[in-house]
Amino acid sequence: MTVVEIKEQIKQGLNEVPETSLNDVLKFINQLKQKTLVGDRYDQHLKKILEEDHELLKRLAQ
Repeated sequence: MTVVEIKEQIKQGLNEVPETSLNDVLKFINQLKQKTLVGDRYDQHLKKILEEDHELLKRLAQ
């Protein structure tokens, strides 16, 4: 998957996130931008969350 495709999927996913969760998503994105010594830890956690909670996130988006 290309970077453009990934960004497009993220944009589409954001449109499905409940408004009450948007602030949490923004905070998470800002944390990712500022990561230094933590390295890929956030990426690993996000991947794990998305993999484990895919169905829950899908239901929340509806």
